[in-house]
Amino acid sequence: DINPCIDSLAHIGIILFMFVVGLEFDTRKLKNKVSSSLVISHASMFVPLFLGLLMSFYIYPRFAPANMRFPLFALFLSVAISVTAFPVLARIIKDLGIQNSPMAVITMGCAALDDVAAWCLLALITCVAGKDLSLAWQMIALTLIFAAVMLIVIRPLLNRLCLRVEKNGFTIESFTAVVFALLLSALSTEAIGIHAMFGAFLFGVLIPTQSSLAQKLNMRLETLTTTLFLPLFFVYSGLKTDLSLLAEGQGLWLTLIVTVVAIIGKVGASGFSAYLTGTNRRDSLALGLLMNTRGLVELVVLNLGLELGLLTPMLFSAFVVMTLITTLMTTPLFILVTKHSPWLENSPAAKWKSSVWG
Repeated sequence: DINPCIDSLAHIGIILFMFVVGLEFDTRKLKNKVSSSLVISHASMFVPLFLGLLMSFYIYPRFAPANMRFPLFALFLSVAISVTAFPVLARIIKDLGIQNSPMAVITMGCAALDDVAAWCLLALITCVAGKDLSLAWQMIALTLIFAAVMLIVIRPLLNRLCLRVEKNGFTIESFTAVVFALLLSALSTEAIGIHAMFGAFLFGVLIPTQSSLAQKLNMRLETLTTTLFLPLFFVYSGLKTDLSLLAEGQGLWLTLIVTVVAIIGKVGASGFSAYLTGTNRRDSLALGLLMNTRGLVELVVLNLGLELGLLTPMLFSAFVVMTLITTLMTTPLFILVTKHSPWLENSPAAKWKSSVWG
């Protein structure tokens, strides 16, 4: 059976992917845009969480796993609805050529704040799922200790390593040390009881984004991850997705509900809150469409939910379809909305407008 091999390689891919996401997670941009992004990010997080909670009252008695506690189930569904894929959004914005526009920077700030909140909630869910309360508190305490050690001990060591790389160049010894520390960090969070990807992500965040070390690691690992390991993760997710479960009336209805709630929650909340802060209607809608991107991060969340027993195969399949729809609709609808006034005049979107609309 080849499935265990694909499973193992897919998990390695997720650890490397989350590390690369951490490397690209520029905390300076987050700090610079907190004031302008705070209202939008709060709305784009809490409104989907609330809609996910309301949706859970309908889904729980009909599609929830047996013996699943409602609070845990509802919290996970709410988080799954509220996710914005920060790295996928960054790639879309870069491909559109609008990364230097003020609206794109605000959008990235909102997505970054959303991701921080979503990962914190997901870590809490992982701690509590299937555990008694006393053990859950123990895991939370260990997680806080782990985070403190990473910030107080590991971060200064990484800063020294960055200075060493700047002075002496990037060597195989530096690469080996980082990979060893990355695997140790992932193993630590896995041993605590939360997923290994949290340790990998935090370790990546601690390396300064603009440092030579981060750029060299990104150059070496991003291509390997995106061309080899991540396709295996898509295969891994596809093997667990059974679209035949959605062919029936109940499955189609479930998929429709999940997709509509996800789109309304993200596009509606992000766009309306941006409009209330003074952004015009067109840019508000465009921002909401970008925030609706879910992509690979959503698949990571869904696979974690399936592993923890929080999702049934039918629910998993419905959320996968929702993920595909919300991700694929982002770029064409954004270009359509901004066709008369692109966020940057020299962007690919502007060229598309010129060639199509004259």
